[in-house]
Amino acid sequence: MDRTERFVKINQLLQTRKSTPIDILIESLSVSRATIKRDICYMRDRLFAPIVWDRHLRGYRFENADPDFPQYTLPGVWFNSSEAHALLTMEFMLRRIQPGLLDPHIHHLQKKIHGILEHSSEHSLKELKRRIRIIHGGAPNVDSHTFRTVSAAVLSRLQLHVHYRNRRTDEITPRVLSPQRLVYYNDVWYLDSWCHLRNSLRTFRLDNLSNVELTTQIAKDLEDSQLNSVLASGFGIFSGEKTKLAVLRFSKNISSWVEREHWHSNQKVDYDDQGRLIMILPYSVDSELVRQILKYGPELEVLKPTKLRRKIKSMLSTTNQIYEE
Repeated sequence: MDRTERFVKINQLLQTRKSTPIDILIESLSVSRATIKRDICYMRDRLFAPIVWDRHLRGYRFENADPDFPQYTLPGVWFNSSEAHALLTMEFMLRRIQPGLLDPHIHHLQKKIHGILEHSSEHSLKELKRRIRIIHGGAPNVDSHTFRTVSAAVLSRLQLHVHYRNRRTDEITPRVLSPQRLVYYNDVWYLDSWCHLRNSLRTFRLDNLSNVELTTQIAKDLEDSQLNSVLASGFGIFSGEKTKLAVLRFSKNISSWVEREHWHSNQKVDYDDQGRLIMILPYSVDSELVRQILKYGPELEVLKPTKLRRKIKSMLSTTNQIYEE
């Protein structure tokens, strides 16, 4: 823990307690008594923190700030990449929500997020949003009625009647679903459900559902362990219990970069004798994995399984034919 982080922790402890004994500060910060005293002196003298020692309470506390003194502010503390991404993404998503019943709650959440971002940095929120961009892909719009109805079904544990449109065949089929959980993945909303028509766990894109109706029938409930064993076993959002292993070989040019990438929690990576990275990972439905492979073009070769290798080869051949003059 660096000094700035200690200042934040001291500030939090003093704000949440009537008084804070030095032993609690030492234990919370895992530093020496001398370090605590130096930090408090610095906060008093340089940051103008109104910290006093209360003899009666035997601890440090904040005293009402002197209006003639400079205002007390902590030095700017920034977030790590995942924290910054999460906060700015939440702010972005809240701005996209259409006006409705949640307006008062959304406004309150926005104020909280704005406060966190502004008070944890030396820069204004306007400057942060100008200098740090969170770019989202072309996410499809989900009908507000569909989203509200599906959300209600997930939380109230009731079945849904829906019409599902297959994106590949354009076929529309009526389904009865027992919703399990909503998933936001790559800017798209999905619904993990027990499909009573197929008698199995399936994942549906919300923008592929229409005529969504909430029923009074209790949904079939599945344990998280069962959901994860089926829906989180392979690569991407579309998984299944039966998985295969894909063996991918990356060119030497990009191997050192790919080594840092996380494709699946059970992936294994190694190098061959020519310095090319070999990645082994499980997958079930290959649609997402195929798209991911094609992104790398000639920098990636599928070694196994043969069926996946042939599929990639066929798709590349068809694509090449389109561009032949």
